[in-house]
Amino acid sequence: MNQARANDQSSWIVSPVFDLFFFINIWWIIVAFWPQWELKDTQDTTLTFWQVYFITTPHRWITLFLVATDPDRRGDRSKWFVVMAIGFAAFIGLVWGIQGKSLVCLAAIDFVWNAWHFGAQHGGILRIYSRKSDNGHRWLELNSLRIFVTYVFLRTGGAFLGWLELRPQMTSAILILDLVVAALPASLVVMELFSSPHKKPGKVLYLLNVFAMYTAVLMACRAGNLQLLIPLTVASAGFHSVEYMAILTYYARRRKDHGTPALFQTMAKYWLRFMAVFMLFVGFLAVYFDSAGWQWFAAANLWAAYLHYGYDGMIWKLRRSETAQSLGVDRSAHQSATTAG
Repeated sequence: MNQARANDQSSWIVSPVFDLFFFINIWWIIVAFWPQWELKDTQDTTLTFWQVYFITTPHRWITLFLVATDPDRRGDRSKWFVVMAIGFAAFIGLVWGIQGKSLVCLAAIDFVWNAWHFGAQHGGILRIYSRKSDNGHRWLELNSLRIFVTYVFLRTGGAFLGWLELRPQMTSAILILDLVVAALPASLVVMELFSSPHKKPGKVLYLLNVFAMYTAVLMACRAGNLQLLIPLTVASAGFHSVEYMAILTYYARRRKDHGTPALFQTMAKYWLRFMAVFMLFVGFLAVYFDSAGWQWFAAANLWAAYLHYGYDGMIWKLRRSETAQSLGVDRSAHQSATTAG
């Protein structure tokens, strides 16, 4: 019985309660169907305000802080992080100048890259759950969510722009493509439900929740229901950002007593306080500059977003042994210990 209880606990990243609220994010259902949305036909709501300024914006900038203060995340690639920062700043400045300080082109790049980033992060979190349980089906777990979430994200953009209304001849093909793309994660859901789901509750609940949320978004797109699509979009953005803050919190919890002594290790000892102050500081700063109409700050946010996407793709790769060890999911070490035992 004790062994079974230990196995159940190990299938969660932190704990059942923490995971349910910060990784699995069961609250998205409440956000998506919050009563105030019925009174609004725009995205100008209290929930959107807090989500954009105090959750989404800080979660992007905190990645830059992590890379700057934690040598363990940089490894031997410090120069490449600097090159990326300078390169993106130069690129944004060049495009901004050529387009007469217009951010339309840069925002379009951000939208497409962000779509992939959403999918990649969800796939990565699922793989963490998988490594903590049965190790699953790596290719399908990574790519089914990457493809599905990216597709739904782009489909959402098309719905808001009225893309299908302008191209009615494409409607039938797109509706069929919706089902084909959704079949990828749906097949994974079926496989997990018929493969001892009680032994890996964290993984199964996470997969079901992500699949349900993005399926709801896709269904709203198919129905052309923008009234429902707006809160679902806010919920999915909040889900993504909270999930990222949660994995940082989990990492900081492990990092405070291990690894290379550095500023981040010191901050990790007071992580929750630091993160709260950081989120409030960046949030209020963003509100001030946005309300003042300072376009350079919008450009700076795009720069932070590009670096957030690029850096995350470098610092959280589970196939790198040091990354897997830092997150407690190094399968090779676990297998070696099991064999030795």
